[in-house]
Amino acid sequence: MRTLLFHTGTLPQGRLSNQSRFSNWGVVCDSLDEYNRLVTLCNGTSEGRIRRGHMGGVRTNMSLPTMNDVRSCLNIRDFDNAPFYTNSTFSFRNALEGYDKPDGEAELDSSVNNLHNLVHSFLNGTSALSHSAANDPIFLVLHTFTDAIFDEWMRKSVPSNSSFPDEMAPIGHNRDYNMVPFFPPVTNEEIYVASDQLGYSYAIDLEATDGGFVFVLGSTLGGVFMGLLVLLLILVLYLQQRRKRGFEPLINAQFTNKKYTEEA
Repeated sequence: MRTLLFHTGTLPQGRLSNQSRFSNWGVVCDSLDEYNRLVTLCNGTSEGRIRRGHMGGVRTNMSLPTMNDVRSCLNIRDFDNAPFYTNSTFSFRNALEGYDKPDGEAELDSSVNNLHNLVHSFLNGTSALSHSAANDPIFLVLHTFTDAIFDEWMRKSVPSNSSFPDEMAPIGHNRDYNMVPFFPPVTNEEIYVASDQLGYSYAIDLEATDGGFVFVLGSTLGGVFMGLLVLLLILVLYLQQRRKRGFEPLINAQFTNKKYTEEA
């Protein structure tokens, strides 16, 4: 995995190895402190290249979330709980974002890092900064998979709209609030549905257990075996037909009893 993400390590200052196809990938809107100092907005010009890797004293013993972490998160019953923030417990939303343990149990350590947040921290560099993380191509992959987990939970739990916070959530996150930047306006409640109701779906089974894997593997091998039997049957029929053709005349001529002399 490290080879895939970092390509034989990183260069000084978190630069990607030249062996990576993203080594020259540029970033924009990265200088947040400078924008604040000048009271200006990002103008979209290039501000260097993406960075990854462990820099600036960040822990180097991190590992990516496991499928067991994902399944633990999917087993959380409630979408969210008061105070609807990063200190919420037994909250699917908070556990998926990564501010709590994957199973949603109370975690008093404010430095807890799991699931979605853990991947950002693992990549570090550009991905560790919320205002510039979208510059890294892996951002799209990470958030697509995060959405797939959310969709799996929606289909499994089938929550009512009332399970989405009606008030007291951070600005923009209550049920009837409009989402940014959609226009015409779209509320949080309108997209609190399974993905197939929005026109897309994911070809992945996040709930598969080890037993499920064995079942799938067994079914696959069974299908392969049946396919080989069908191919063998077709081959036998083909050989039989070929053997019969060996006794046919080389020229398959048809004759008529019509006498042409009678027409003269």
